[in-house]
Amino acid sequence: GLPLVLLFAWAFELTPEGLKRTEDVPVDSSITPSTGRKLDFVIIGVLAVAVVFLAITHDWGDQESGPEQIAVSGDVQQSIAVLPFANMSSDKENEYFSDGLSETLLHMLAQIKDLRVAARTSSFQFKGYTGDVADIGKQLKVATVLEGSVRKAGDTVRVTAQLINVDDGYHLWSGTYDRKLEDIFAIQDEIASQVVEALKVTLLEEEEERLAQPATVNVDAYNLYLLGRHFFHQRTEETLLQAKDYFQDAIEADPDYALAHTGLADTYMLLEDSPSTYGRLSRLEVRGKAGAAVERALALDPGLAEAHASKGLLLLNDNQIKASGEWLRSAKELNPNYAMAHMWMGLVEQQMGRFDLAEVSYRNTVELDPMSVVARNNLAYALHAKGKTEALAEQVDTIASLAPGTPLVLTGYGYRSYVRGDLLDAAANLERSLELNPAYRLTRNMYGRIWLDLGDYDRASEFLSDVPPWRLMAQGQFERMVQAAEQRVEGNASDPDRHASLAIAHLFAGNLEQARLIFENVDAKSTSRHDALFSGGGVLFGGRLAALDRASMYSSLGDRQRSRDLVAECRSFLAGIRGQGINVANIYYLEAAAAAILEEPDKVLEFLERAIAGGFRSGWLLDVDPKLATVRDDPRIQKLLADLKAINAETRAQLEADSGKKR
Repeated sequence: GLPLVLLFAWAFELTPEGLKRTEDVPVDSSITPSTGRKLDFVIIGVLAVAVVFLAITHDWGDQESGPEQIAVSGDVQQSIAVLPFANMSSDKENEYFSDGLSETLLHMLAQIKDLRVAARTSSFQFKGYTGDVADIGKQLKVATVLEGSVRKAGDTVRVTAQLINVDDGYHLWSGTYDRKLEDIFAIQDEIASQVVEALKVTLLEEEEERLAQPATVNVDAYNLYLLGRHFFHQRTEETLLQAKDYFQDAIEADPDYALAHTGLADTYMLLEDSPSTYGRLSRLEVRGKAGAAVERALALDPGLAEAHASKGLLLLNDNQIKASGEWLRSAKELNPNYAMAHMWMGLVEQQMGRFDLAEVSYRNTVELDPMSVVARNNLAYALHAKGKTEALAEQVDTIASLAPGTPLVLTGYGYRSYVRGDLLDAAANLERSLELNPAYRLTRNMYGRIWLDLGDYDRASEFLSDVPPWRLMAQGQFERMVQAAEQRVEGNASDPDRHASLAIAHLFAGNLEQARLIFENVDAKSTSRHDALFSGGGVLFGGRLAALDRASMYSSLGDRQRSRDLVAECRSFLAGIRGQGINVANIYYLEAAAAAILEEPDKVLEFLERAIAGGFRSGWLLDVDPKLATVRDDPRIQKLLADLKAINAETRAQLEADSGKKR
């Protein structure tokens, strides 16, 4: 599925009540963690999932010049936030139209390269805001604000708009339009042109042409598109399915409506079946349908930045990193104000191990979308990796103030404590998160993992899903692991990750030849050997590195040279991660596994001690991981495991006592 950073960027909206999925309990019933722990917040990495997009040892070929920092000095007058226009219609259901008009104007103005436009996520935080306009300007770092109202009745519409200087509240321009609904495109063009004139922005010829050319001239298609955007932003499976239908209806009304095709593609990506999206579509189906919609949008409007960015996201999801970067770079050139293109480019740079350039991309995202928790969290992660503690502290304070006490943030605190080995604090935060949203799968899996580490398999089973199969693995039920993995492959035979999981299940079950056949088939079909073997996704939280699984298998099959070569690559990869300031416990566990494959017991002991000192608590993994088979009977390893189990037993007793007090 989508990389988890991207999923958070898509799946969660920052509302005035905080960052939440639509089905979350309102934040006013939440419990905010103590402020004394805020500086630890960024250790979350990407909030509750340790996905580190690094590819340090890979030869990426030509290194294109990196992103430039967006200028926020100079003529600050040429910056604007388009606030949601107020719905003055008697029918409140027409709010989709007023919101959609605002979003359309934002989209039109964002095409102008010399005008900095605040992103929708941030500007729409001020919907219904009645405070001082200067406060909006300060928070969004803009000099002007465009606000207004819409009254729609039958086939007539009245639109009022005013452009305000945030420093003194002076109206730079205002206008009122009483027209037929079919004239809505002319109204939008006139408002955008008046704003450009008032701000004294010089337009390039192609910008003038794009402003003068509406995305569609079909009123019915436009109305259906606005309904699609309205439901798209509500972010539930039900509303996304409605959005899909409206986008499809818009396309039926105007097959040449490129923005509707892009909206359809983005909706399909959110309807994928994954922990942090909303739907039940397989990755293959999403890839096919979203890909077709993006290609159609590009064919209709080759200069549409949103289509370029969506194409880049699809390629990033397929681990085609360099091609993804090329499309995202073109999206930024076409529309420097498109915040998501900057953020996704940061992910590309991060996956290439280029943290300096990733930081620039994330800073650009924050400049355009200062209210985005996801953008700030990605920037904080880059700052943490580079050891910039003062800048990190500033971002952490802002993140904690923007989204205090929400389920996602509480889960992030829980993850932070888990990777440090503080399972009591991790459990406390995860329990608070589950009180707010009992169905949140990321939280449930993490909470179940704690009980698994503590040896309470019954309680772990209440919360853990079978993906990943930690519970079956811990209990040594390897044949059931194989059966479960086979069922997942049957559900989506085109998903290489599911085949790799089946190979791992066979590896744990001792079915080495079956594992080899599946692994080699997966590797043969991969577009990138490096991405298949050295993806950072499982390194920090899962304690897994695909190349080590292969190395262990080849060693057991007697192909020692192939095994040693893979271990050497793994060690280089892990050293590269540590060299960027990332030294979490699971990295040391993987170093121990690499040493075990090469039958180096002294190094195994050294790295396991460092892993446990750093917070590693999954003692059950030492009992079952085939990578450690060569050293498992070493008396020193056995004593280390016994000591770890004693630590976990004490923690379990305390946690059970605390649970008893709560009841």
